[in-house]
Amino acid sequence: MVLRGLQERLEQGKRMNAEEKILEDRLLNWGRWNQDPKRQGRSPLCAFMEAVPDDDKDNDVPVERHDGPPPVDVKDALLVQRAWQRLPATLDRYRKAKMVVGVAYCYSGSFMDMRYMLRKHHRINVHEKEFDRLLDMGKKMLCNNILKLDQSQKGL
Repeated sequence: MVLRGLQERLEQGKRMNAEEKILEDRLLNWGRWNQDPKRQGRSPLCAFMEAVPDDDKDNDVPVERHDGPPPVDVKDALLVQRAWQRLPATLDRYRKAKMVVGVAYCYSGSFMDMRYMLRKHHRINVHEKEFDRLLDMGKKMLCNNILKLDQSQKGL
């Protein structure tokens, strides 16, 4: 997956603070959850129920190690999905930012692939020079929504 903003930060040697790293990990987890072919056309509740370990199964079976990405945290992915769905879509720039974040994390490909998807499926035209600005704006709005949902779950 090509995430231009993250790649540029890493190339420039800028360090991400702890909050940005946590948000980035949560968004990458959400993107992996969204890309899962098993999830397509199914209720998010089914995916959550499959992720919960079954007590009836024998836990003595050794677990195979895979050198791939970490397993998807379905509960957190559902929270990020809910936060993304709550992003505003009324003003054009907010709608663009929402869709840019969704396409950047949930689909793989180059900027041109993402731009094509935005134009074809969402009727949004994004220029390369505004992509990073929209991505940052969308991530900030999404981060605020995630914080609100986290606080409401904890009862704060």
